[in-house]
Amino acid sequence: MDAFLLSRYTKNRAYLLLSFSFLLFSCNKQEAVPVQRGFLEDFIKSDGAIKVYKTTNFPNDYRHTATYRGYIFKPLEAIKITAIGGKIAAEGTYRIELYDHTNLSWTKSDPLLVDSVAVSNTDGFQYKPLAKALELKANHLYLIRYFNKSHDSVYDALLPESYNPDQGLYFPFQIKEIEVMDIYYTYHYLYEGQYYWGEEGTYNTPKFRGLVDFTYEKVR
Repeated sequence: MDAFLLSRYTKNRAYLLLSFSFLLFSCNKQEAVPVQRGFLEDFIKSDGAIKVYKTTNFPNDYRHTATYRGYIFKPLEAIKITAIGGKIAAEGTYRIELYDHTNLSWTKSDPLLVDSVAVSNTDGFQYKPLAKALELKANHLYLIRYFNKSHDSVYDALLPESYNPDQGLYFPFQIKEIEVMDIYYTYHYLYEGQYYWGEEGTYNTPKFRGLVDFTYEKVR
């Protein structure tokens, strides 16, 4: 091969390798894709009358307890949860769990989902995309909750159009394809450095306490 052809061959080969490397990098690079709003975040931000504030009126004995906060809900259509998160008032990593609640089994069954979300922005909602979307059935009860060692992590959302002053929130109330059935809590008591289950249940309140959230898609 003469010098001219060799030079041309070398340039073409280098160009092809460079092009292939660029395509490979483009395919492998993990783009930061913004997560759509969760259904709860969208609901709160769509109504200017809803007030969100950090809970500060816990009694002193709450220093010796921790809680799970969340709610019981029912999808009106089959959905796939694509990301989990929420608005949490203290930085840290928070465990989020989701249970089948059809038989009113609370959290005695195995969770359908256990994951954690790192919160660095306490002023807004943050989400973690799921590696694999979780499909939920239509008209099926589920319970979602997050664990907080410190009650300083809890936000309340006051829903002035959705509650009766004497009875708390009207249940169920519908947000798009989701019916929220009840506000949920579990208390864990701190003893010698360990947390022990204390009580579990739902309660009437004018506030949506514990803003754990998720994004979803309808199942086509």
